[in-house]
Amino acid sequence: MSLGDDTENLSRIPLFGELEPEALRLIAFAAETRTLRAGDVLFHRGETSDCGYIVLSGSIALDAAGDGSPAKQIIGPNALIGEIALISETERPVTALAREPATVLKVTRTLFHRVLKEYPLSAQRVRAAILGLRFREALEIVWELVTALNRSVDEKKPWALHKAGRDEELDALLYDLAEGLRQIAMLLHPFMPERTEEMWRRLGATGAIDADWASALCGWGGLAAGTPTHGGEPLFPRMEPAAVEP
Repeated sequence: MSLGDDTENLSRIPLFGELEPEALRLIAFAAETRTLRAGDVLFHRGETSDCGYIVLSGSIALDAAGDGSPAKQIIGPNALIGEIALISETERPVTALAREPATVLKVTRTLFHRVLKEYPLSAQRVRAAILGLRFREALEIVWELVTALNRSVDEKKPWALHKAGRDEELDALLYDLAEGLRQIAMLLHPFMPERTEEMWRRLGATGAIDADWASALCGWGGLAAGTPTHGGEPLFPRMEPAAVEP
């Protein structure tokens, strides 16, 4: 397949359709093509993500349960797997398995961030596309990052690290959680401006939450190490089911 064909195929994918032709050509040229046999695993649930995958041919099953039951979601050609991984580091919420011989295009987060930096108009269009998402769709994307942060807490157990005196590991975990919340605040800001601006303040983040959006999201580590955080009342109170009278 020619570079022109690859560029045209990329333009059919909603998120990539917002990019300028030159930006699409850069992605088509620099991205890695992978060929999978039926049964090959593209990635496992719980792995740290560093890229998104575009299905060029064949189909990929996404298995969230991991119990051998049939996958509930099948991804076919001209579809993107792992949108949020192009913006921010997360853990894979599912295992991706080739159902048949398939070809995918691997687009690394580093490459996507390079495109956003080199093509400011494309970055503006990507942001506009995220702003244009329906609220439910946006939450589904952000929920991948939230799930990854929750899984880190469950698996690494910060309370156990503190009790064991493993301060360096605890500091690293708490930093990752704070940085993840910073990126969640930026992604949700168009939909919840007041609460996310308060999140921003409590995290000690500097600058305006919506300033230089592309650069702010490009890379993990925008929150300076050692930044003091600030407490307050819960921004998203836990909802308890109402008691039912017998």
